[in-house]
Amino acid sequence: MAFGEETFKRGLREELGREKALRLYWVWDRPRDFVGHPNIYQMCEYRGDLYFALAPNNPKIFRLRGAELEVTYDPITRFGVETADGIGTYVAVRVWDDRLFVGGWLAVGFPLTRRRTDIWAYKRSWIGVFDGSRWFDIFITPASGKAWYYAEVTDLEVYLDRLFAARGDGVYGDLVEVRRDLSFSKVLDHAPNWQPLHLEVFNDQLYIVESTYNSGGTGSVRIGRWDGTTFTPIATFTKPEGYLIGNIARYKGRVFVFGENSFVEVRRDDSYVERTLFYTHQRYCLGRRQQIVHVNGQMIVMANTTDYMERLDQPAYMLVHDGVKFRLLRQLPSSVRAMALYRGLVYFGVIDYQSPHLYHPDAVPALVAMKPEDLLRQEPVHVKVWRGGYTANTPIGYIPVSGFKTKTLRVRTTASGTLTIEVSPDLEEWDVYDSVSVGANVPVYYSMTGDVNYIRLSFNADNADFRCDLNLVP
Repeated sequence: MAFGEETFKRGLREELGREKALRLYWVWDRPRDFVGHPNIYQMCEYRGDLYFALAPNNPKIFRLRGAELEVTYDPITRFGVETADGIGTYVAVRVWDDRLFVGGWLAVGFPLTRRRTDIWAYKRSWIGVFDGSRWFDIFITPASGKAWYYAEVTDLEVYLDRLFAARGDGVYGDLVEVRRDLSFSKVLDHAPNWQPLHLEVFNDQLYIVESTYNSGGTGSVRIGRWDGTTFTPIATFTKPEGYLIGNIARYKGRVFVFGENSFVEVRRDDSYVERTLFYTHQRYCLGRRQQIVHVNGQMIVMANTTDYMERLDQPAYMLVHDGVKFRLLRQLPSSVRAMALYRGLVYFGVIDYQSPHLYHPDAVPALVAMKPEDLLRQEPVHVKVWRGGYTANTPIGYIPVSGFKTKTLRVRTTASGTLTIEVSPDLEEWDVYDSVSVGANVPVYYSMTGDVNYIRLSFNADNADFRCDLNLVP
């Protein structure tokens, strides 16, 4: 199947092992010598078919019908541009009024160039609308400055039978209502300080996660709620510049707001608590660019690294919350940015590395489908808790280890000292499990017994190169 000069290759592979049925669809729609990092973003069932997007480079929207994949939206041909590098990303999806709405950004009208920084000067917040046969484009803002990251529609949510879009124009943002006739208007403007990023309906109100990063300040995150008329702030957190914000999800009578190595749990009475989770030397962000789904009454959350393609030594981790605690399920070779339940299976997107290269061109986007019971079954996991410089007595880890029969630590330090291992049932109260003496440049292996929910570690001496690994076997 050919699309212009590009070749679309599709593969379906079924693997059987450890009582697990896994389906893997390969998605490849660009020349292999093209420099870029496409991944699967956003996924949704619409009229019995599964739709998903490939982004951020050469962005297209695909439809899975049975075992056949086809492209339904291609901005390259739609707008007649000759480059695929950095012209758009799709980061939100919602079905409303029997139509499929996809939000993100597109760059159109730019001069012929392969420099993405030049293309980004033409970024515009965008919503694509599909009625089953035709696509319609809604461009909400004019071109934005290339130095701004969130010049896009960052989320879509249905509230009071109305569709709302959180969007930015590259400097600040607002909440926009999209009407059934595809006209739109601004309904909530927090300029110039706050930009809405994520939306969720909870307790009959629209909960909004906002950021100040594009205003040039020190960087803050705010959680609030809107009843259609009045906005009520709930909590504000000052974060370092560049702090990664995840997603928001309601679950078991609470709202979870995910971020870098942490999450905030908000209750109906507006009380809240912030917890550290999955704190390693890598910048893992919970729910980063990821759709959060519920499988058999449990919430699936990814610990992703960045928006970009990871190196092979930067795996992502799949976690599940059962209403009481998080459990670690498995590690994957790349971040997961799209998940959906479709025809009794859980679908999610990954990068299938098909060569020893750390990056492209042989990193192929892949669509994985698993049975819910197989998805919720734990697999062996290896976590590189720390690599590099370490400041004495800094707690690290906060890793969920419940359900694993074997938990083995390997520690190697450049200075002698004592490793303190703490455990917790709830990420709030911590008890010392053991203290272990470690000599300089002498690896120490330590096995834990008994089932605990979370562990964290600390060392009482500065290190130029502190190394700690955690191996988990169910």
